[in-house]
Amino acid sequence: MRPAASLLAELGARAATPELIRILTSGGTVTITQQPYLKDDKTLEDWYPTFALLVELGDTAVPAIRTRLEMANWDQTYLLLRVLKAIGTPEAAGALRKYIADYEANEKILKNKFGSSPEN
Repeated sequence: MRPAASLLAELGARAATPELIRILTSGGTVTITQQPYLKDDKTLEDWYPTFALLVELGDTAVPAIRTRLEMANWDQTYLLLRVLKAIGTPEAAGALRKYIADYEANEKILKNKFGSSPEN
């Protein structure tokens, strides 16, 4: 664990995690212009220090990430899913799988209700 993550752990990482997530996901259009989907994890750590810190916090960050995913826009969601993947623990992988399963279920519901085109 890096010194910053150690310090956060001592100060109460669970309490600080929602704020770290807010900082990571507050990029708005900056996030889009920086194209995080084209970067590997190391590059994301360089561009977004909070990405690296959340990854280091590991499972401590997962509950707050789950909560934020419920209200995040696409760019924010993408970064948070990348954090979960980079954490790589069973808890993080479970949260990632659950998000994808919920997304696919919602997509199926919408297609069944509204069809595949606006004319339906």
